[in-house]
Formats: sequence, C-alpha cells, structure tokens
Amino acid sequence: MTKKYVFFAMILLIVSTVGAQGPAEKPGPVKSLREAVGHENLPDFMFKSTNGTLECRESGQDKAYSSKTAGVVIYSSNTSGCDNLFCTQIEEDFLYLEPNFWVLSAVPQSVIFKPSPRRSRFLEIIWSGQINISSGTPGGIDQQVFLRCTVTQKGVSVPCSNTCMDPTIAQETTGDGLTKWVTYHGFVEMNPKHEALVEIRLFASQATSARVCEDTMTLKY
Repeated sequence: MTKKYVFFAMILLIVSTVGAQGPAEKPGPVKSLREAVGHENLPDFMFKSTNGTLECRESGQDKAYSSKTAGVVIYSSNTSGCDNLFCTQIEEDFLYLEPNFWVLSAVPQSVIFKPSPRRSRFLEIIWSGQINISSGTPGGIDQQVFLRCTVTQKGVSVPCSNTCMDPTIAQETTGDGLTKWVTYHGFVEMNPKHEALVEIRLFASQATSARVCEDTMTLKY
C-alpha cells in the first residue's frame, strides 16, 4: 500500500512540473562585434572595409616566434602634454555590414612606415589608451567598445593577432558609466620590403556614447 502512495506522489510531481518555466536568463555580453551581427551574415568570415578585404587566417596560437632584438621602434602618441586631455570621440558613421548595419567608429591611430628588408618580418604592435563610455542601453551590443587592428601592404589588409573578430576591449555593465585603461599587445607577419600602414579602429553601436583618450601606439620589428 505504501508503494502505491509513493508511486502516485511521483506521478503528481512529474505532471506538476510539465510546462513550468524557469526564471528568464539574462543574456550574456557579446564578445565581439561579429558575434553580435551573427556569423551567418558573414560568409566565410570575410568582410570588406575601407582598406579592402581582411583575410582571417589561422591564429597559430600554438606556435612561438622569435627573432633578433627589435631594430626599429616607432612611437605614435595622441597626447597634448600635461595641460589638456586629448580625446577622440567614437562618432563617425561606418557601414559595418551591408546593406544597412551601421555603427559608430573612430581611428585614433594610423601610422605609415617603410620597413627595412634586413629586419624581422614580424611586426609587434602595442596600443593603449583610456576608454570612456558614458551612455548606452545595457545588454547586447550597447555599452561596449570593439577593437580592430590591421596592417595594410600593397592594398591588402590583414588583422593583427586575435583581432579578426573585432573583439570587445571595454564594456560598461552598471549603467553608471565607465573609465578604463586598456591595452592591446599583438603581432602580424608582414613583408619587410613593402610600405606598411598600421591602423587602430574602434567601434561602438549607434546607441553608445564613447571616446578614447591619451592613447599611444608602439611598433617594433
């Protein structure tokens, strides 16, 4: 008799939970602008920018590269001394994905130089700056700043290491605003015989108010 009661109670428990809904899960922050757009909208992970087509190659994270001590150091700084704060607003309209996916953008660093054929073919890029995010709807793509680092030679642009997906470099999650010092340190393989353009570009959604201040870039090869 006891077994019948236990079996009946189990049936009631199962029936009572059918169709029940748990608490709604809060969507997690996206990790890159491409993730927010959706991979299905980006055939073969290729997309066009003002510098031509970016080629997403294998990351090669299991490889180690070494060469002689860097013979050339190029330094570029968006600073105005100690008197005034030099900032670049992320506010330029940018068509990120056709036909009508627009975002805001800014290029705080753009450096052109002629490498030396006798030096390393690996270019080291170090960029840092202060990111300010003052508004934006919490969650999803808003309240974030995304990074793109590219090197262009003879009209062909390739992403610096770990930036093929335009990753998030700063995110404001509280709704109270954000001021954060950020740093990117990566490399790219280049042809030391051709002139190179190194560009740092930042993205934000059109609902986000953001800027970068006092940023610097150092190139070593």
